[in-house]
Amino acid sequence: MSKARRHIANEEEVWVPAFQWEGLYEVSSLGRIRSVLRYAATSFGIRSYGGRHVTPIKRKYLVVNLTAKDRRKQLLLHSLVLMSFKGPRPERMDCCHNNGNCHDPRLENLRWGTRKENHSDKRQHGTLPLGEDVHNAKLTEVSVREMRKCKTTKEAAEVGKTTISNAHRVLTRKSWRHVED
Repeated sequence: MSKARRHIANEEEVWVPAFQWEGLYEVSSLGRIRSVLRYAATSFGIRSYGGRHVTPIKRKYLVVNLTAKDRRKQLLLHSLVLMSFKGPRPERMDCCHNNGNCHDPRLENLRWGTRKENHSDKRQHGTLPLGEDVHNAKLTEVSVREMRKCKTTKEAAEVGKTTISNAHRVLTRKSWRHVED
């Protein structure tokens, strides 16, 4: 049995109706989701629906696809857990992961926090993308160091093969401030 399974086995699992999906889905305090068993009349008789666990899709964050008769929605699992147990998202608040693991949707790992608190947590946990880790970064730490050796912004832009405004942001440390010279 894996470490995660052993840890979860010691916790008590509590199920509540899923926020805005009451009667259709339930969410657990361990971050699991299941559809509610329900019955409907069809031309062939009574048919049962649901009663199964929903498998989350692993992306940057875990997401689940929820469906009903007239709607279909893809939701972030951690937000659904927190909204189901703590109520709607307060204005200007983010869902924060206490342990920095975005694939751990257990209730004890989640809380509402400001955007600033969320970014502070990401810095503390080492999960905030900086510099070359940003998905669309055009510069590298090496090129930033070379740009900072230049005497003019125009020269720095040529060295970094970037725009003058971007070179200015690098030279004034409004961007890439984590890179030491």
